[in-house]
Amino acid sequence: MSVTHTLGIDLGGSRLRVAVDRDGTPALVEPRREDQGMPRVIQPAGTGTGGRPAGCRLVSLKRLLDFDTSLPIPPTGQNSIEWLGERLEEVRRGCGPQGDDDGLIHCVMAVPPVFSQRQRSALRTATGRAGFSRIRLVDDTLAALLACRDDLGGGENVLVYSWGATTFSVCLYRCTGDRLQPVSQRGDRALGGDDLESHAISAAVEGMAAKGLKLWRENHRLLHRLADLIPDAALRLAGGEDVSIPLDPILGGRNWPLYQGRSVTLQAEPFESFVAEMVDRTLRLTEEVLDESGCAQPDGILLTGGMTRLPAVGKAFADRFEARPVSAPEAAVACGAVLQGTRLSERDWEKAERPVPAQAAADDDTPDEPARPAPSAPARGSAPAADGWAAHFVPLISEAEQHEKQGDYGRAIDAFEKLFQDLARFSSQVYRRVADRLKDEGRIDEAYDVLLKANRRDPSDRYVALDFAEVCRKRAYRGLDHKQPHEAAANVDKGAGAIRALPDGEKAYGRHLAALLYVKAVALSQQGRMKVAEELLEACCRHDPSGKVYAKELEKLHDARRRRTGDGRAKRGRPATPPAGSKAKPGRNDPCTCGSGKKYKNCCGRRKK
Repeated sequence: MSVTHTLGIDLGGSRLRVAVDRDGTPALVEPRREDQGMPRVIQPAGTGTGGRPAGCRLVSLKRLLDFDTSLPIPPTGQNSIEWLGERLEEVRRGCGPQGDDDGLIHCVMAVPPVFSQRQRSALRTATGRAGFSRIRLVDDTLAALLACRDDLGGGENVLVYSWGATTFSVCLYRCTGDRLQPVSQRGDRALGGDDLESHAISAAVEGMAAKGLKLWRENHRLLHRLADLIPDAALRLAGGEDVSIPLDPILGGRNWPLYQGRSVTLQAEPFESFVAEMVDRTLRLTEEVLDESGCAQPDGILLTGGMTRLPAVGKAFADRFEARPVSAPEAAVACGAVLQGTRLSERDWEKAERPVPAQAAADDDTPDEPARPAPSAPARGSAPAADGWAAHFVPLISEAEQHEKQGDYGRAIDAFEKLFQDLARFSSQVYRRVADRLKDEGRIDEAYDVLLKANRRDPSDRYVALDFAEVCRKRAYRGLDHKQPHEAAANVDKGAGAIRALPDGEKAYGRHLAALLYVKAVALSQQGRMKVAEELLEACCRHDPSGKVYAKELEKLHDARRRRTGDGRAKRGRPATPPAGSKAKPGRNDPCTCGSGKKYKNCCGRRKK
């Protein structure tokens, strides 16, 4: 008789954690030291002058599964599916039954709720190569809640805030007895620690280039050595601490006497606005979850993921919520996945997904999505089911029709008003989900058109307005990259107009407005309109007093204006105004100084000639 064993796997962005079931209690299995880390690929982000890369982008394995599974992973050169398949096979052999050839090994893998169809299909292929008998995908928010439920005090409404290296997810669960029902959830699979670390490594590469050390021209291993130092540096920068990165560990003992003992210092100020924008994005999604579920203050809050250690996250939750957040330990997601596996019966496992063998996966281009652990509210990027819409709207229409037949016109109008309000809310969500999907695919212009239609339908919808402003800002930065400041300024005006149209828009969303106006100030400075650029930067400082970048750029423009006086003659080595006691010569088309009323060239200027 075969014995069934269950492994819980947390597919983290930086580390793969495994837990097993030992007599009903989940236990974390420590892998070998060389197998702890998850691979990442370093790619150039944009092109600078001379065709050289303008920055770097760190892409972890989970994101590679979404957009490109063929990129070689250093140092082996395998693609992401091959690497993950071999790694999962090592886990199965090392953590599975020893000396029992007939044992079945089931896999419960915790993944973000916002995982795309392509990512889930890649996981099916990788687990098929690893040799697991069955696979069950569970939301990492649910797994963390299962492991940490006793630490939350037994509240009914629990908010799980999951922010890791690659994705962000937030979900509100209603806990009644042993049942954990997701009420509403949101997420963004393009918002994580990879973005913060990419910002940090780009700043480090730029600082090294200023010292004459251009990593893209040297061995590519130098960049990976730098990437090993970036995670800790990025967290310290996000906490407001300046970081000094030594060059000796990066050069690896090479004979570079010019750079021995030297370091590159990264300032924390530019990262503050970047981190604040990321945290604000997560809080907006959290507010959407609370608004949709009708719960203003959850009974418990669970934080999971490495990005939740940022001081800005703790401060934001302390200001917004009454409940004290509980931080989940690193092993919580893997242990929760095991607990989810033990709750499943044999019949449930029979319905679970069978991993796709390697050859079958190569022949199947459109695999089905794996079964979900429990029905949940639609996440960002997925449309609600059609039967759910019909179940909501049809009763309202029937109610309005019935009241109208009975002559109760007031209640019929109220039912229609309720119908129109709900229809506007649902249509707004659909527009935003479609726009998010387009943005994930890099189709910014199409996302702009969708959000523009939604904003015109309801200019008072703050979520649509803020998403539209964000797309306008991305289009404005694209205009700056393409040397089109007019296009950048026009996009800023459209996004700023959407924010100002909201009730108390400038006061409530000053940070978003300041981020937009800053792009326009850069565009105007490229056109030489320094005075207007200064006025915009002063407005940025008023709307977002915490943005030190705006004050710093404003001081730079003030210094430039002080160095340049008059009409520019001082810049060319001539005095801006005539010396005292001297007589200024009129221009050819100026009125003549003799008072004749003629132009100088037709009067005294002609006689002198």
